[in-house]
Amino acid sequence: NYPDIVAYGGWPLDDHPPGGFYSAEPANRSVKTAMPYGIPLRALYSKNIKNLMFAGRNISASHAALTSARVMGTCAVMGQAVGTAAWIAVRDSVGPRGVYENAIDELRQTLMYDDCYIPFARMDVGTLTKSAELYGSSPENLENLRNGLDRPRDGSDNGWHCEKGGYFEYRFKTPEYIKELRLVFDSDLNR
Repeated sequence: NYPDIVAYGGWPLDDHPPGGFYSAEPANRSVKTAMPYGIPLRALYSKNIKNLMFAGRNISASHAALTSARVMGTCAVMGQAVGTAAWIAVRDSVGPRGVYENAIDELRQTLMYDDCYIPFARMDVGTLTKSAELYGSSPENLENLRNGLDRPRDGSDNGWHCEKGGYFEYRFKTPEYIKELRLVFDSDLNR
């Protein structure tokens, strides 16, 4: 669990023999990963070229790790992380290492706000949301609506479910002006 995880993978380790088609070894070895794993920002930028970032099959990873991380879905989430990091770098006039050193929390929170899943991370929930009293037609698991975890964790659902016509409600002690409302629906990550 690295403090700079900005992307994830979960494809099985899918190792092909270096000899290719003509190898006498089995065609491939596939080993499932236990759960989605995190990919740190430090694996996505060059250690010796000041302004170079990676988001694909060229990341800094061992041969074994790359057999999982090389798939297109994983490359896509790395691309979003690198693109967002590049935006912060340009805005702050720093290189990728500067984002890691000075803005990693902002990068991670921005990615999660954009509905990126980051293993082991919790999204900051606004003060207004935290201070509200929460009611709903299905009172079980209502706190999951504001716990900062957008996906199932440790075998638990981490969702809120209701029958058709169900509702949830945030009640405030004093009238509040709400400028923006954000709802994130399940993207069926575990299908």
